[in-house]
Amino acid sequence: MTGRRRVLAGWLVVATLGIGGCRLSSLHVLIPDFDASSVDGVTIWQIDEATGQPVTAATLRFLDVGMEDFGTGPFEILDYEIVLPDGSVQPPLATQVQRDPGSADVDLLLFFVPRTSGWYRVSTYNEAGSSPLSADQVYIL
Repeated sequence: MTGRRRVLAGWLVVATLGIGGCRLSSLHVLIPDFDASSVDGVTIWQIDEATGQPVTAATLRFLDVGMEDFGTGPFEILDYEIVLPDGSVQPPLATQVQRDPGSADVDLLLFFVPRTSGWYRVSTYNEAGSSPLSADQVYIL
C-alpha cells in the first residue's frame, strides 16, 4: 500500500469489563499517520488456536471526527460503529482522539465484544486496502 508502511504501531493496554453479561473489552490502539493515510477503521482479528490463522472478530468503522466541549475545554471525538462478522452493526460509540504533538500518531481507546477468549491482533484499513496485522498480540479472557 502506498504510504502505509507502518500503519499500526501496537497496543498499549487491554482491559476487560463486564457490562450486562457481555464482556466488553477496550483496546488502546496507536495509529501512525492517521490523517495522511485516511484511515477508515480497524479490524480486530482473533488468532485461531488450531490453525494459527487470523479470523475476523470485529470491524470498527470510523464515522466522524468532531470537537466536543464538556466544560473543561474542547476534545476531539471519533464516532465509530462495530460491525460483527455476521454483518450486524452495533449502535455507534465514541472515543477521544489523543494526538501525539511531535508526530502524526493518534492513540484511540476502542471497545468491542470478543466472541471467545484468545489471542487478538489488529490491522487498519482505508480505500487502498488493509495494513498488515499488528506485530503485537494480546490475550483477552
